[in-house]
Amino acid sequence: MNRLTEYLRAAAARVASRAPAMAAAAALVGSWLPDALMVFGAWSIAYGAWMIYAPAGHIVGGTLAVAGGVLLARGAQ
Repeated sequence: MNRLTEYLRAAAARVASRAPAMAAAAALVGSWLPDALMVFGAWSIAYGAWMIYAPAGHIVGGTLAVAGGVLLARGAQ
């Protein structure tokens, strides 16, 4: 029982020392997740158009890229 108590205390100390790093990682993932979902959504739309008609996929993908660039440029001002 003594070894188990020592092990649990050591494990709790390791978790406590990693808590700031885990919080920072969660914040980083939380900040990038909406952007990643938008990129994946745009890719899915372009791929779906490409499956129907190959040139349409390139047209839709280019249109989404231009629209994204305009939105990013407006947001930077």
